[in-house]
Amino acid sequence: MTYNPTQYGDNPIGPFIQPYAYIPDQLIAGDAKVITASVQIGGGVQYQRGTVMGVSGFGTFTTSAGTAFASGNVTFAAVPTVGDTLTLNGTVISFVAQNPIGNQIVVAATGTTPAPTAAQVAGAVVALCSGSTDTNLVKFTYSAAGTVVTLTAASAGTSGNALTLATSDSAAMTLSGATLSGGVNNTGNATVTSVTAGSKLISGTYTAVCTASTTATVYNPLGEQIGVLTFGTAFKNPELNITITAGGTACVAGDTFYLLATPGSGLYVMATALATDGSENPTAILADFVDATGGTVTGPVYLAGEFNTNAMTFGDGITIANAAPALRIQGIYLKNAVTAADPN
Repeated sequence: MTYNPTQYGDNPIGPFIQPYAYIPDQLIAGDAKVITASVQIGGGVQYQRGTVMGVSGFGTFTTSAGTAFASGNVTFAAVPTVGDTLTLNGTVISFVAQNPIGNQIVVAATGTTPAPTAAQVAGAVVALCSGSTDTNLVKFTYSAAGTVVTLTAASAGTSGNALTLATSDSAAMTLSGATLSGGVNNTGNATVTSVTAGSKLISGTYTAVCTASTTATVYNPLGEQIGVLTFGTAFKNPELNITITAGGTACVAGDTFYLLATPGSGLYVMATALATDGSENPTAILADFVDATGGTVTGPVYLAGEFNTNAMTFGDGITIANAAPALRIQGIYLKNAVTAADPN
C-alpha cells in the first residue's frame, strides 16, 4: 500500500512529520533550501536584516583608442650605484644602500645579503612600478626579460609617445629614447561616450575592433567575441554596456577601442540602481543586522532561499519588479503574500 501524505502549507502530515522553522520576523517565506555565506560588508552605514545587497566587484573603466601602444625600454647594463636615479614621466626612482622607502630600490649588499644582480634590479623596478599608485607610474605597464625592462603606455594612441624616460647614469641604464614611441591613433575619431559594468563583467581589457566605419566587434579579456556594436546605439551584454559615438572622421577596419575594467573592492553593499561598480545588480539578502559605519565588517548573507518582500529593504531605484528576476538567477525567490508582523 502506498501512503500519500496530505500537506498543509509547508508541514507534511504523516508518519515522518518534518516541520519547517520560520524566523519570527518572517523574512524567510518558504521551505526552499536556505544557503548562507559569511562575507565582507562595507558602505559606511547600518543595514537592516533583509536588505537587498550587491557586490562592488568593479572599480573603474579606463578607455583609450588607437591601433598601437607606445613603448620603450630600459636596459640595466650594470647595477646602478648608490645615488643613481631613473625618472619615469617625472617620477624619480632612487637607488640606495639600505632601508628603502617610497620609490627606492636597494643596490648594495646588506648584512649577509649580497648585492643584487642587474637582472634582479630590473625585476625590482618592475615590481615597484607595477604595484605603485603614483599618478605618473600608472601611465605605463611593465615587464622584465633579463636585464631589460619594457615600458608600454597604458593608453593606446599617440598620447603615449609623450611619456618620458631619463636617468642619471646612462652607463648603468641604457634608455631606448627620451620618450616612448610607436603609439598610433585610430584613423577615425569616434569616441566611447558611455560604458558601464554588467553583472558578469570580467576584470581586464575589453576591445571593440572596427569592421567598418560604424560597426565594431567586441571581445572580452579572454579573447571571446561577445557581440557586434553599431555606433550611436547602446551595446548591451551581461558583461558590459557600451556606446560609441561617431565623430567627424569615419573609422576604418582595424580602428580599436580599449576598455580596461579594474577590479573593485569586492565588498557587499546595499544594491542601488545608479551604482556603476556592479552593486547595482542584486545578488544576496542580508541575513542579520550589520553596522558598517566604522568600516568593513564580516556579516552573513543569504545566497538562496525564499524571502518575503514585506520584510525586505530595497535601495534607491531597486524595486521588487527589477530585483526579482535578477535574484531568481542566483536562486533567491521573492514572495509577497506573507505578513511581516511578529507572530508573537
